[in-house]
Amino acid sequence: SMGEGGWRMVRHLPPDANKWHPAMDSLNGTDVYGSQSQAGEPWSVLFGDFNEFLFATGDASKWLVATKASVIGEFYDGQLREIRKSSTNATSYRAKWYNRAGAPEDPWVSLTDHEYAILNGDLLYGEAGFNAPSHTATILSNGGMNVYVRLAEPGALVCSPCPA
Repeated sequence: SMGEGGWRMVRHLPPDANKWHPAMDSLNGTDVYGSQSQAGEPWSVLFGDFNEFLFATGDASKWLVATKASVIGEFYDGQLREIRKSSTNATSYRAKWYNRAGAPEDPWVSLTDHEYAILNGDLLYGEAGFNAPSHTATILSNGGMNVYVRLAEPGALVCSPCPA
């Protein structure tokens, strides 16, 4: 399961989106656009206080949970970052992601190492309306894309392995 409660949906791409999130806030949750009542359009609200992300396809077939620190705690380039759990692993593991300074499409978040995720349709987050067809397959074939955040209890962030 995707985990305990407390998740708030904060960013959305509709099933027919042929490009990544229009946001350019590097997942800090400051870009606001669209309307939550319009499921057929991209939208984003202020993230508020949080320490954990859940990235999920619209059909919930592909998802992962990671800490805010793992995703946006620093700049990194093709570095292994921790995933707490995902649709493919009930326990924590790492995958190569990108969060480069000056790259508006970053961070790139995926179920597996970035280069394999492109090939297998396993990218779960990108920004700046990035629209290379190689990178948008996950959105179009899995019912869109959503970002959720929550403020987890400090103890809940330290588990190895994490419960399913």
